[in-house]
Amino acid sequence: MFEKDRSRFGGKPSEFCRFCYEIAKTAGYSDLLELGAGQGRDSCFLSAEGFKVTAVDYSKVSCSQLEERSPDLTVLRRDIREGLNLPEDSFDLCYSHMLFTMDFREEELRKVAKELSRIIRGNGMIMFSVRNKYDKCYGLGENLHEDVWEYNGFAVRYFSEEDLDIISERFEVLRTDRFGEDGRDLFGVVLRVLPQDGKQRASHPGSLPDISRIPGPRG
Repeated sequence: MFEKDRSRFGGKPSEFCRFCYEIAKTAGYSDLLELGAGQGRDSCFLSAEGFKVTAVDYSKVSCSQLEERSPDLTVLRRDIREGLNLPEDSFDLCYSHMLFTMDFREEELRKVAKELSRIIRGNGMIMFSVRNKYDKCYGLGENLHEDVWEYNGFAVRYFSEEDLDIISERFEVLRTDRFGEDGRDLFGVVLRVLPQDGKQRASHPGSLPDISRIPGPRG
């Protein structure tokens, strides 16, 4: 897919990325992990804004394009179902736009969430978006397993508000926003990694800011 179209999703960052950037900037974070970086429209924006970005993707083609597009990025090819193989307390923040809404089973997502609780520093954040069950395509096509539906050649996992606990149950939920993007109906979720004894603190000044006043993603 990406080999034929080197800018499938455009060159500008997603609105969800802009929203997460405002939160990360307000919090004073510096080290950022992006899961499912794709062709790098969000990774490159965040890197240009001064974050130290590690971009992870499963696709060999995408990883090659990321390395060509921005030499400042650290690019890693990983299948997140097999583990990230990153040191404990490596990052202040994990950002992921629509990766968890792909063809994953619940047990795989719970495993990823557990891994992130180890990798992200205490008082750091996890920001992710997924398609929800209000989406016009939910229930169309073939039900592959659980709430994963294949329609027009794409397998998508859809989430209800309750289903978000699959990822968020071990974290503090700071906010959940519903928004639209290119005809998709999405949830955007911001989580806080709880500090624990012996866990390194995220690199932000003092206490976490109030993020409730930051406008949500624009659809």
